Amino acid sequence: MGLPLGHYLGSNFAELIATARIPFKNFQLTLFSSFYLKGYDDSAVSYGGDIYKSYTSHPKEYGNTIGQGITQRTVSLQANASTTLNKLQLELYLQGGLQYSWGEMGTNTTPLVCAGIRSSLFNERKIR
Repeated sequence: MGLPLGHYLGSNFAELIATARIPFKNFQLTLFSSFYLKGYDDSAVSYGGDIYKSYTSHPKEYGNTIGQGITQRTVSLQANASTTLNKLQLELYLQGGLQYSWGEMGTNTTPLVCAGIRSSLFNERKIR
């Protein structure tokens, strides 16, 4: 699919991630937040934002920094509530979130709502 294998942002970024899981009787609430700073390339110069661009068109040999180029910052906040149906080995979940991005490429707000079913047929966890 032409995507980077290491990380979906590719290169020239810094990222902070925080996750908290809060279990209840039959439910689990998961809170997730992330912040990243990403430097994108312009059409002529490679600042390191595109892993497929040639390294010969960089602006300088030394003194480069993370996020140089066309800078964009993004904050993402998400919450996931789930319950497990033990007899069927299925997990029902509802997820909601918001992503806010700002910088030289403009400002963008993206909402997220997702509901689904996950199978845990082959995810045995045994403590011995």
